[in-house]
Amino acid sequence: MTKLKLQELLNKCDESTSMSEEEKDWEQMQPVGKEWGSGEELNTLKEQIEDIELAKIIEERKTKLK
Repeated sequence: MTKLKLQELLNKCDESTSMSEEEKDWEQMQPVGKEWGSGEELNTLKEQIEDIELAKIIEERKTKLK
């Protein structure tokens, strides 16, 4: 099986055809998982920061108890 290069694929596209309803729906769909722009990566980063802050608090308390 031969892999086509991007330009070869683009050359095969017929830009004069309109998009199907399914393609239009796909283009308008909101992100639902970890897609770029979904905000999921931002939430993950916030959770990691919270975990780090919590770990610092726990370590400080351990130090005070010694």
